[in-house]
Amino acid sequence: MGEVFGGRYELIDLIGEGGMGAVWRARDLKLNRVVAAKVLRQSDASALLRFVREQGLRVNHPNVIAPLGWIGEDNQVLFTMRIVAGGSLATLIGDHGALPPRFAAEILRQILAGLQAVHAAHLVHRDVKPANILLDATGPGRPHAYLTDFGIAVDLTGPRLTETGLVHGTPGYLAPELQNFGDVTPAADLFAVGMVGAAMLTGARPRDLGIDTTTPTPEGVPESLWSLIRDLINPHAEARPDLTTALHRLEAPELAWHEGAAEYVEVFQQLEPLELASPHTGPQGLEPSGTLLSPYVASSPTPSSQPFWQQTPTTDRFPQWTPSTEQPLHAHPGIAQSRPPHTSTVLQTTPPVTPLHAQSPQSLPMPPHVEKAAPRRKGRGKRHTSDWVLFAASVVAFIAGIVLLVLWYVI
Repeated sequence: MGEVFGGRYELIDLIGEGGMGAVWRARDLKLNRVVAAKVLRQSDASALLRFVREQGLRVNHPNVIAPLGWIGEDNQVLFTMRIVAGGSLATLIGDHGALPPRFAAEILRQILAGLQAVHAAHLVHRDVKPANILLDATGPGRPHAYLTDFGIAVDLTGPRLTETGLVHGTPGYLAPELQNFGDVTPAADLFAVGMVGAAMLTGARPRDLGIDTTTPTPEGVPESLWSLIRDLINPHAEARPDLTTALHRLEAPELAWHEGAAEYVEVFQQLEPLELASPHTGPQGLEPSGTLLSPYVASSPTPSSQPFWQQTPTTDRFPQWTPSTEQPLHAHPGIAQSRPPHTSTVLQTTPPVTPLHAQSPQSLPMPPHVEKAAPRRKGRGKRHTSDWVLFAASVVAFIAGIVLLVLWYVI
């Protein structure tokens, strides 16, 4: 059993590390599920405030992973989120280099759709980059992307954290207006999405390539897709297309997804299935040892509405014996026929029954649990000669004692 944080989350194995902390695969002992747990150190007030802001984020969208909960212990805090087994987009680009245009367009569509829900909640992510885009392990099929890590997100309707001289973001994906300490707007996230698209289509980090609006279209990339990338990374925020326009431009026929569009790219499972080491089902409802669990959520039995004494055991755990399919032992082909099979005869005659009042006490049946009393020994009740001698001696001794007592008072 690994280290248990806050009495609830068992840290199993390390997934990755970043500037603000480490991400672990952990088991939630209370809810019996496997989650990703990010452990942060409370180094200063600003880091703690960013943590509180992220754990409080609740955006319900299929392409957004929001924190599930948090807990604090000593000088550390931990918040949990759904675990995704396919790794990050940064890992995929590192493994395959430049991605096929249709594959990249599908990722962009999903991230922009997730950002619509984020912006509708009056939030600006501020740190959209390949490392913060996670993927399901879909193999060569259609990818499923998630936007995550809202540690430096800004709530446009809430209080702001003022930090003089500090710029939050990742070089290469940071909008020019944020580098110049300008106002935070949703257009900053669109600039970062454009840089993510450029990274997917070139296989390199944008800050290493110096990509801008004058960069020519890479070979094999449709002009409709690269022109959208150029417009998204426009240095002027007001000149960038909005989310609705960008999604509409990605609907071009040459960018539509179809089977086999992933070409040579496969999103492999980066996390091995978790095998629980619990020797038995404990109070947390953990499955017995040897049960393989999905990296998304631990399995749990489906509760039944019937009382336990009316429930029928499942055949996979408690195989039921069916008489119609079983053979007698002597008829089994693997058993030697050393003797004929046992046969029994049931008597059909019924003995005459005598009424109870007509039976003598000696003939009444004796219950099986009642034993007969032992017969009286012959001669019991007669006193032997030795008994009379002892009785006489006792009487004489009593009388002698009384006489001695009287004499003692008189004298």
